[in-house]
Amino acid sequence: MALPTGPDNNDAFRVWDELFPDGGGGGGGGGGGGGFFTFAFAANAQTNIFLANDVPIDDRGVSFVLTDEPFTGVTNRYTQFNDKEILADVPLIWILHNTTNRDSVLVSQGIEHVFSLKLFDLHGREIPLTKMGKTMNSGPIIHRKPIAASIHGTRLLPGGSEDYNFPALTNLFQIPRAGEYIFEARYWFTTDSSLKEWQLSDPARLKVIMRPTNAFAK
Repeated sequence: MALPTGPDNNDAFRVWDELFPDGGGGGGGGGGGGGFFTFAFAANAQTNIFLANDVPIDDRGVSFVLTDEPFTGVTNRYTQFNDKEILADVPLIWILHNTTNRDSVLVSQGIEHVFSLKLFDLHGREIPLTKMGKTMNSGPIIHRKPIAASIHGTRLLPGGSEDYNFPALTNLFQIPRAGEYIFEARYWFTTDSSLKEWQLSDPARLKVIMRPTNAFAK
């Protein structure tokens, strides 16, 4: 769904930036604001929070997706790429998506060093990380000299995608109670051959449903 236009939505983005000055829609590294606005829509008319998925990592046409759809019975790629709502208590997958008509290679240091992750309640309060969540938020390792064994290169065919396992958010955050939350994930990337300069993408931003404990079993 395309982002509606008009002054009310500009005001909504300003409200979001005031709530989360380090996690707003316009920041991040080379991903650029254009991809974020392309995939954004209003999650809730009262909270004016905007959601985004299939977000560009950099300006070379590779994006990333987070979804719980394979675990909730949906395997359609279009639906996964446009997923805007996830359950907190089920495993996720993250998907690298080459949106171009050429091969692309993305460099990373493994899942512990790929993401910057945050979870907020609907009042803008950040939810604390678990021990596992802190590990997942380690950020890139800056070596004085690159260590080949710590670097992973993923080659994506034109229009192709690759799936990877991602923990349930209940393993990453100390979620205090059932309800709705907002999850933000940014992707660390580099275009620096020395692997010393890393940047953060714009955020994938998803609505999270934390179900009551007795509802976890399907």
